[in-house]
Amino acid sequence: MAKYRSIPGVKPKSPWSWQLFSTQSTKPTAWLAPFRQGALEAYKQVNEAIAARDEKTVKALSVGDQQGFYMKLLRSQDPRYINVWKFHGERTPCRVVSIRAFEAYFSPKPPRIGSRYAVQAVVRFDTLQSVETYSKKTGTRVGETEPKPVVEYLVFQKRMWNDTPWVIRGRLYEGLESRVKLPQYL
Repeated sequence: MAKYRSIPGVKPKSPWSWQLFSTQSTKPTAWLAPFRQGALEAYKQVNEAIAARDEKTVKALSVGDQQGFYMKLLRSQDPRYINVWKFHGERTPCRVVSIRAFEAYFSPKPPRIGSRYAVQAVVRFDTLQSVETYSKKTGTRVGETEPKPVVEYLVFQKRMWNDTPWVIRGRLYEGLESRVKLPQYL
């Protein structure tokens, strides 16, 4: 990945750096620190968009089955109310649990930008969040949840030959590895 510049936002001097072994690091100097920051921002944006019924943002930040899941969640909300998703912070810093790259650009000509690789990263989010609900008619608050801890594992994907943002491709569940058949991505 480092040799083909497929680590997001990183231009390593050598593909044999010791930092290759710190992909799960939450230090600000880790190679994946800029990616983790971007993943957290995308996570917050997609949750805010779902609460606000913003289909355009959800479609821009997600693909595949995960986009379908988000759209179903968005469209299932009662139109008489306005929901506001609140991010209260991270309980622990988001962490890249796994990252992989694989060749996925099969044209005989090399891509004009980037590399032939698609990169997928599983990111663990451990956050505190809540939802406030307002009446659309009167604008008064009709409900609020207490901040609750939420742990999610999301699969982010980027096709390195496209100048597009990282998108949320899927979701994994802790402790279900033996019972869940993981989908093939791409």
